[in-house]
Amino acid sequence: MILFKNIVLQRKGTDDWRAFLTWAEQDSGMVYELRGYGFAPDEAAKDAWNRFNFNRDAFITDSWKETE
Repeated sequence: MILFKNIVLQRKGTDDWRAFLTWAEQDSGMVYELRGYGFAPDEAAKDAWNRFNFNRDAFITDSWKETE
């Protein structure tokens, strides 16, 4: 089962936003992150959400084993 964790928005510059979306695989305990990009925070969040729903594995930018 895939568990959505969160989206963190970060401003990189004028009209340059990143959204870092993380999710976990419940069975393996692995956590994954992908990035979305946009000219505004809502665009970056929407881009990340679309990537997550479209083909999350193709857009992974980081991963780690959950220690909780």
